Amino acid sequence: MRRRRLAGRLESRMSGLGEFIGRRRKPRFEAQRLVSGQIVQVSGQYTNSSTHKQSTCTKGEKCPPGLRGSHFDLTDPSRHKTDD
Repeated sequence: MRRRRLAGRLESRMSGLGEFIGRRRKPRFEAQRLVSGQIVQVSGQYTNSSTHKQSTCTKGEKCPPGLRGSHFDLTDPSRHKTDD
């Protein structure tokens, strides 16, 4: 009897959470993965995959050198507007 009561309470509490389960957050920016020497499309802070150090990369310039097999992931895009 007690188990049924507890199960009923749990179901009533969980019923409102169904809409949140399985729903993913929308990313703030499109993920950019670059290899060293590749031209940057979006300026901002990039993190090296092997050393986990951040470097600032400007749009239109090459990515800084890194270890062999490593890549750079965009972690924080810059928020300025340009006249393109």
